[in-house]
Amino acid sequence: MRCSILLTSLIGFFLLGAGCGSDHGNVQAGSEAGTGEAGASPGTMASSSLARETATLTDTEKSDLATSLSGFAFALWQGLRGDPSTQNNFAFSPTSISLALGMAYAGAQGSTASQMKSSMDVTSSSDVYFRSLNWLDAQLESRADAALNQAQNTYKSSGSSGAAPDPANFRLHVVNACWGDRTFTFEQPYLDTLATEFGSGVHLADFRTQPDTERLAINAWVSQETLNRINDLIPQGVIDTTTRTVLVNAIHLKLPWFDPFLETNTKPAMFTKTDGSSVSVPFMNKGGQWSYAEDDTTQAVALPLFGFSVNFVVFLPKATSSLAQFEDSLSQGHATTLVAGMGSHQVSLALPKFAFTTASVHLSSVLTALGMTDAFTPSADFTGISKEKPLFISDVVHKAMMGVDEHGVEAAAATGIMLAGGVPTDIKQVNVNRPFFFGIYDQPTSTWLFLGHVTDPSS
Repeated sequence: MRCSILLTSLIGFFLLGAGCGSDHGNVQAGSEAGTGEAGASPGTMASSSLARETATLTDTEKSDLATSLSGFAFALWQGLRGDPSTQNNFAFSPTSISLALGMAYAGAQGSTASQMKSSMDVTSSSDVYFRSLNWLDAQLESRADAALNQAQNTYKSSGSSGAAPDPANFRLHVVNACWGDRTFTFEQPYLDTLATEFGSGVHLADFRTQPDTERLAINAWVSQETLNRINDLIPQGVIDTTTRTVLVNAIHLKLPWFDPFLETNTKPAMFTKTDGSSVSVPFMNKGGQWSYAEDDTTQAVALPLFGFSVNFVVFLPKATSSLAQFEDSLSQGHATTLVAGMGSHQVSLALPKFAFTTASVHLSSVLTALGMTDAFTPSADFTGISKEKPLFISDVVHKAMMGVDEHGVEAAAATGIMLAGGVPTDIKQVNVNRPFFFGIYDQPTSTWLFLGHVTDPSS
């Protein structure tokens, strides 16, 4: 898989405990220790002989996936709102969390699997769900090439005026990876699922004797895949001698606006914070024909990025409402309803530039509250990964950074999951000068790649 939105989501699943085996036999990770550079230079691998499949979905399966991912995304947001860090600027990647949890779900059995399925709002069979995540990966991976082709064609048709599109500014990268201790035994069907649906083998590691060396190697891999937007994902001490497997998903998005803001139109203006105080920040100003919707409490405008598949969507509570009231309504589908009701309108937009990195938040209590209880206890059943017990999730940590400027959007996020054992004709004025909610939305798949809010763009 700066103030620009770096949407990189990295989800690391640390399975600390036992190994993985299979109906067709068990596969031991290996007897050769992983090198200290395993993360950056994987080296020895244990993997299935099967290639990644090209997934296709029916329209019904696409709709089921979108509904599942959206429901889980907003349920996560409601759970996260109690964390003190969300009182400030905050963002996370529900897509990355879903992809990473999908790799753990692939090895869950019994009530552990049924609870994970329910918590993640999965309505399809597990086989269809894994195939659906594989399809989503491929869809997202195609966005950057399509956007770059569109930008290059636009550049050529304009008579090649101005600077040619820079391929470095067009990226939507999705990647999955797994690290396993050299003594760890994997179930063959699990390795097959990792290969065919997630495109991953297993990098051999030496968690038993060099846990911190392996932690640094995995962090280096995360930094590499996110172009150094997410560094030091796994804190010291999180990987120890009981670690057996680390699963990681990374998403990195960087795309320019289809119609960029002019830097000369960026002017300082006042932004009213949640506590009622004001701060002067640079506002980007532009008029355009954009997708727009509003109701009694909220204005919503979608700004297309090149390729017209991915949009940056601003949800601005009206002065008579508040960010808290809008977020209260998310679980009732408020954001989805607004997006579905958008039409083309002339909009005059004032949008603050912003860039921030969130502090790490712990998702264990949120996921437990959603019903994923067994997975966090020694009674968890991850025998699809390994027959060794116990194996259970001990912690889930997530970190993200976001940014928006005149040129486009970039974003990054990372999650570590530890498993342990032992837009009419009138002009709509949208002045985003108070706390607002935002999302990065992949239109063709109806998937929220990132969600967040801005309470103080100066921080």
